[in-house]
Amino acid sequence: MKTLSLFSGCGGLDIGAKMAGADVVCCIDNDQDSLDTIELNDKGKATLLNADIANLTGSSILSSCGLKKGEIELIIGGPPCQSFSKNNYWTKSGEESLRRRKLMKISAEKEGRDFIADLNLPKKKNRISVDEDIRSNLVSEQARLIKEILPRAFVFENVQSITHPRNKKFLEAFKGIVEDAGYQTSEFQLSSEYFGVAQKRKRVFVVGHLNEPPRKEPIKTHSDEKSIYLKPIVNSGEAIEKYKSKTFFEEEEVITGRWAKYFPDIPPGMNYKALSSWAGYPNPVFEAETKFWNFLLKLHPEKPSWTIASNPGPWVGPFHWDNRRLRTIEMAALQSFPAEYKFVGNRRSKVKQIGNAVPPLMGKAVVETICH
Repeated sequence: MKTLSLFSGCGGLDIGAKMAGADVVCCIDNDQDSLDTIELNDKGKATLLNADIANLTGSSILSSCGLKKGEIELIIGGPPCQSFSKNNYWTKSGEESLRRRKLMKISAEKEGRDFIADLNLPKKKNRISVDEDIRSNLVSEQARLIKEILPRAFVFENVQSITHPRNKKFLEAFKGIVEDAGYQTSEFQLSSEYFGVAQKRKRVFVVGHLNEPPRKEPIKTHSDEKSIYLKPIVNSGEAIEKYKSKTFFEEEEVITGRWAKYFPDIPPGMNYKALSSWAGYPNPVFEAETKFWNFLLKLHPEKPSWTIASNPGPWVGPFHWDNRRLRTIEMAALQSFPAEYKFVGNRRSKVKQIGNAVPPLMGKAVVETICH
């Protein structure tokens, strides 16, 4: 199937589509490093367009690719998801703040302190609401291009929190546009570890077929329970074992700064809570449940990784169990990128590309529902 890739990033979903038998002939993204990454690995097989899809039409895309209407059979893509992320709506709505205040009040009352006098929370940075964030509108822009090009099928991908009540209207608007154009849709909420990815990454997929019945959910290939039919879940240790040599050393992996000295005291699979009285830590550094769960979070070699973030802060995990930051090649392996896949740009750019990507093996499972 000739395939158009929107919001291609560094090509995670594209790789999965190719594994499933699709022929990706055009990739569109507005990040040049990501397109350079695709160019390096794809070796010029696909047309690459650096553009904002809001400024494109279906006919202009087909013209740029040298194709006619009807020749694109599949459109794949996932619009930027930052405006739909949990971090955004938790801080915006105050849910996380209220939870923390409640815990602090309980603690203060137990210790006989005045909660109001003791309360000294840092102010939250102003955040753009999901309704004001222009990235939210890219969901409908993708639907518009599907309607204009009319491929036989499409795959839409986004974070699970797009189904949150605050965000769901954007997903429903997308489905409304494509269903009006004649597509029957199926919605899948999947977690990547059940498809051979050494990482727990929950995503929503909408798959649409033009004038055809919807498909069943992708078939899981792995299980966290014993099974004679499915393979065991892939753990972090398996996925990145071959990259532990100093040959793969990156200067940025060295942890320095305020919390560096505490890392040896955090067991694999734990976070900052290991340094609290809750965990029995002598001279506690933190109070449990006062920070986000991924603060100082360490991988466990015998478990899948947590979600690899695209723009983590300096103390946001997951970190390696050997008390260092993950190498970019390890992040790519945890995302299920092929070992030979190369990334263009500095470390920050590579981390962003890898963290934003759809795990290829997860993408493969979804596109297989169309190609087979």
